[in-house]
Amino acid sequence: MQSIAQDSYQAAFLMLIGMGFVFLFLTLLIVTIHYVIRPLGATQKSEMSTAKQTDEMVTTQVSAPVVAAISGAIRRYEQQHLSNT
Repeated sequence: MQSIAQDSYQAAFLMLIGMGFVFLFLTLLIVTIHYVIRPLGATQKSEMSTAKQTDEMVTTQVSAPVVAAISGAIRRYEQQHLSNT
């Protein structure tokens, strides 16, 4: 039969080994994701600039009555649902 000191030493050792494996796994996961995403970043930047230009074009094409109608609908929705809670 082992003593409490030996059991505590073994438990601490196993805990440190487990934490070490988790740390190594997470480190490898982060590094792998970083290097996998890096080549995709160059293609995404050009697509994002195109999307930003499209968003700017859309926001300039929305008329004031449409904005007023949407704002009113949002306000009415919030009033109905905030009064129920």
